[in-house]
Amino acid sequence: MNVPHKQIASVVNYLWHDEKKNFEECFGDSVSCQKAQHHILDDLKIVRKWLEETAEQFIEKVPEKNYYPKSWKEFTARIVIDYCHEKETTIFTLQDLQRAKKPQIENFSKENKHPFDKIRQQLQFLRKDGLITFIDNKGTYSLLEGNHSILTSR
Repeated sequence: MNVPHKQIASVVNYLWHDEKKNFEECFGDSVSCQKAQHHILDDLKIVRKWLEETAEQFIEKVPEKNYYPKSWKEFTARIVIDYCHEKETTIFTLQDLQRAKKPQIENFSKENKHPFDKIRQQLQFLRKDGLITFIDNKGTYSLLEGNHSILTSR
């Protein structure tokens, strides 16, 4: 369903209207008032349906958004899992991961002057923990299924 711009505008205009005025003052006679009320209720139903559908899609695509990693290791695990989920693959390269997640990597810890080197280091730790495996010596990795316990130890 597309964003119902017309209906949202109608609802917003109604909701932001001066609270001291009632429907009759806004729309004139009682017949116009009743028509306006029905129109706004219809618009509210459309907007509500759109919001519910949009919220469901958003929640499905962004699990655990309230989760904020406490360490570089947790952060690296999170961006690896997110990247693989977004690309619908378990295979990734260091270069592709760093390119796709550059803003998050640069902003995770401002005091670290070499965040991309830190990601490479953390991938080695994640390998020892069994979250990923190295495929080759050229920066290609594979996310292993199931062992994501590092993200649940909050």
